[in-house]
Amino acid sequence: MAQTSNNTPYSTLGRRLKAIRQGLKQSLAEVSGAVEIDIDDLNRMENGIERPNEEILMLLMNHFKVQDNEAIVLWQLAGYDDMSQNSAGDDRQRPLVVMMALDARVIYSDNVSIDVNEKGMVINFTQAAFGSNAAIPISRIGLSYQQAGELIKQLGLSMLQAKYVSSTKLLEAPKPKSKKRN
Repeated sequence: MAQTSNNTPYSTLGRRLKAIRQGLKQSLAEVSGAVEIDIDDLNRMENGIERPNEEILMLLMNHFKVQDNEAIVLWQLAGYDDMSQNSAGDDRQRPLVVMMALDARVIYSDNVSIDVNEKGMVINFTQAAFGSNAAIPISRIGLSYQQAGELIKQLGLSMLQAKYVSSTKLLEAPKPKSKKRN
């Protein structure tokens, strides 16, 4: 009876990812939470059924802290090293161009929560859902502890500049209403 893992398209990659995870004594839930992917998706990747996209593979390699030589092997097992097959039939490698859309809108939040682990923290900005007590996440930012310290320093400086240096006029605190006595 043949094993189904040998018949899956990415079985070698999946076995390698699973071996790394198990070697670090981490559960599927821990890893899927750390790289923010669905546990079922990670399970399909480890079973060789599904290939992680480039971003997810990079996140997994970063989370596992794999050495460069192991990262190259994982990248090749995923099939991302074959740059020579381009549409022009040219054997030279083409430069990779990544374009990202910039969304300059400002979204205001009602609340913030911070999740902390041994590597850093994630700041979750939320808004209250209309007609409900549920909070809807509007933005998540991951920071190392060093980055978080720098953020705190920059926020403090910005607040001081806005208060004492900036020509921006700040709103005064509301004055208490006085009650008339008869």
